[in-house]
Amino acid sequence: MCWGRSGTRHLPLLAAVVAGFFGVPVHMPARAQLTSGMWAYYDFEDATITNVAPDGIDYEVTISGSPQSGFSGGQVNGTDRSTLIVGNAVDLVRSTSDYFSLPIGSGFSAPAENNLAGNFTIAAWHYLAPIPGSSTSNRYFVFEATTNYDVSWGTGTGSDPLTYTAYNAQSGAVSTPLANGAWQHVVHSFSSDGQTSTLDVYVNGERIGGNTAAASGMDFAAIRFGNNRGSATRGWDGMLDEIAIWNRPLSADEAAAAYQLGLDGQALTYVPAGTI
Repeated sequence: MCWGRSGTRHLPLLAAVVAGFFGVPVHMPARAQLTSGMWAYYDFEDATITNVAPDGIDYEVTISGSPQSGFSGGQVNGTDRSTLIVGNAVDLVRSTSDYFSLPIGSGFSAPAENNLAGNFTIAAWHYLAPIPGSSTSNRYFVFEATTNYDVSWGTGTGSDPLTYTAYNAQSGAVSTPLANGAWQHVVHSFSSDGQTSTLDVYVNGERIGGNTAAASGMDFAAIRFGNNRGSATRGWDGMLDEIAIWNRPLSADEAAAAYQLGLDGQALTYVPAGTI
């Protein structure tokens, strides 16, 4: 469990606790501003998939199969899913096509009231259940746009650790291997000047790469979590948690802060007492 870890990454939180005890305000700006521009935040604490962003709206979630929100851990189809990251999670089973979509997009295809206009961030914790055997011909997707891969984060085939790949307007792959049976954190931060779309990819608090593409190529109407675009044949098999979407790009410090909150078992909306 995340609260059993130790190391220097915990020092800022410890400082906040100590300073708060003595009534001294602590400057932790990256963590304090994470709710700024947060359009959607799903913590999956309850049985219903509900947006709990402080200033968010109740998006109409399209559900396939039977995603189990409020999942508190256990054995599922012979795989161990007992380790959680921040409270409860949502559990998705590939064989029953469990996934859900949010009507948030970018570009001409996006709903006018939910148009991210090229500047946005998608973040999530994901846990792919251990795959039986030494390799798999399946691919597993954390998220992807519903009609294309303008935004995308999913695996290739092969053996553990599987390679995950990010795209920016269907171009410029950024890839990294990640182990199954463990929680991993991803942040895709997109910025646009109207001509160029820039993607920065952060995995477990560190930037792993980025790329640029023509801004005109960023055009999607919704984001699907737990499967790929179109016919949805690359379903996730495991847990997701702390999914969030911002209408602005997150900085490197903010991406690291979001990761650290998860390690500390804290929600994205958590700010220690005395933080300014």
